[in-house]
Amino acid sequence: MDPSGNVSALSAPVTATTAPDRTAPTTPTNLRVTGTSTSTVSLAWDRSSDRWSFSYDVLMDGVVRESASSTSTTLRTIAPGTHTFQVRARDHAGNLSGVSNAVTVTLAPSGDVTAPTAPSNLTVEDLNDNCGSQILRWTASSDNADPPSAIEYELYLNGRFFALTPPGATSSGQYTQPGTNTWTVVAVDRAGNRSGPSNAVTLTIVADQNLC
Repeated sequence: MDPSGNVSALSAPVTATTAPDRTAPTTPTNLRVTGTSTSTVSLAWDRSSDRWSFSYDVLMDGVVRESASSTSTTLRTIAPGTHTFQVRARDHAGNLSGVSNAVTVTLAPSGDVTAPTAPSNLTVEDLNDNCGSQILRWTASSDNADPPSAIEYELYLNGRFFALTPPGATSSGQYTQPGTNTWTVVAVDRAGNRSGPSNAVTLTIVADQNLC
């Protein structure tokens, strides 16, 4: 392109082929239990390494239970009994490391099989920042065994799990892409019992991606 804006024809093309990534991350080590509660197990492990970015598969009883981006996680709503945990690394090309050492945890039955009441009066407010920010508010659930300060809330966006609040929360700020979305909230007590869903609320977000 010259200073007047005149553009030449394109050059001859060249073609290159990149080699696929077939190298797995190293195996995570030193998996350990850092805490337990009635229905949760907290784990930590030493970091893997890889040429590119990667995450971790957390396995419970040989089945992938969740994915983790850091070297610790807390698994929730685990049934009573004895469970074995392992971790492996997975890079973005799909290469899997070996599995870590195994750790075993036994959770005793709590006797609590009663779910909390469903959260009520759910509302959603558009913060009108042109970036998709919104805030959800609801009335706290009650439970036969746990105080309101111990109850967690799962946020569902269009019927799928979206986020988990800290215990005792009655509001949560969230961000979504532009579009029409429906939210519901579910209460979970320390024994892992889930309530029914709250009332549903729907909000249409309009965002300017050039501003965010």
